[in-house]
Amino acid sequence: MAKVLITGGEGNLAKALAATTSSNEIILKSRKGLDVTQNEHIDELFAINADVIIHAAALTRPMVLHENDPWLSIHTNIIATAKLAMYCITDKRRLVYVSTDYVYPGITGMYKETDPVLPINYYAKSKYGGECAAQMVPDSLIVRCGFSETPFPHAYAFNDVHKSSLDIKEAARKIWNLINIQATGIYNIGGIRRTIFDFAIETNTKVLPISRKTIKEPIAIDCSMDTSKYDNAVS
Repeated sequence: MAKVLITGGEGNLAKALAATTSSNEIILKSRKGLDVTQNEHIDELFAINADVIIHAAALTRPMVLHENDPWLSIHTNIIATAKLAMYCITDKRRLVYVSTDYVYPGITGMYKETDPVLPINYYAKSKYGGECAAQMVPDSLIVRCGFSETPFPHAYAFNDVHKSSLDIKEAARKIWNLINIQATGIYNIGGIRRTIFDFAIETNTKVLPISRKTIKEPIAIDCSMDTSKYDNAVS
């Protein structure tokens, strides 16, 4: 049984990861218990001695926060990830980094892992910065995904933005599938290509459509992903 430490322990993805495995010893660490932005907390990782570290902690919503406070975005999503990556290199631990579909240009959609990236906003840039650090860890795994809680938790959903949206528990199961087969490198994880509204209304019939043109912040038009690499790996 592998000992797996999951950062961002209070977040929905960390909880979903803990709930979808019975074959690993899980250690959930919230920011209060393990603040990866602080050097002294990084040092505490050596005492935990985990076999695998899933880095699910991140500064995410609201997206405008990254535009308004890029210093915080850099510090939390890039520098903290780099510190964690350095620890994994030093102590020879396996790193699994949870990234985002927003690293792709978000124009044509159905992106493959080998396609060029072009993060559209500061959030996406910060997550890609974390990716760059994670890629320098030997045998690391990076998952690019776009997941959501179900039922869809918001009152509105974009009807003109396409993604490969996936239920958060299904995303967690797919992450475990890759970990269990010792996958390394970059993998897209997602569902079928559809608008966010079409995904949302399946589990929340009260959700209302909204256009991306109604908001000021930059948002991708289509960051759907080709997931054939994942499908082939786990089949």
